[in-house]
Amino acid sequence: MAGGFAVPVSLISFVIFHAGYWLGSGIMLPISTAMMADISEIHLLQTGENKDGEYSSVFSLAMRLAISFSLIVSGYLPELGRLQGLGGD
Repeated sequence: MAGGFAVPVSLISFVIFHAGYWLGSGIMLPISTAMMADISEIHLLQTGENKDGEYSSVFSLAMRLAISFSLIVSGYLPELGRLQGLGGD
C-alpha cells in the first residue's frame, strides 16, 4: 500500500470481542445481579419463601456455562483461521 498500512484482521476482531467482553462484564453483570436480588425480594414478599440460594446458583451455573463456551470458541478460532489460510504459517 502506498502511504498507508494494513490493519490485521486479528486486531480488528480483538477490539470487537474485547469491547463485547467489557459490555458483558462492566454493564450486564451488575445489572443482572441487581435484578436477581430484586426478583428474590419480590418473591419473598409475595410468598414468604426465601429463594436467594436458588436464584444465585442458577445464575452461577449460567455464568460458568457461558465462560466455558467462550473458552472453547476462542480455543478453536485460531485453528479455524489456519485452516482457511488466514494464519501466518
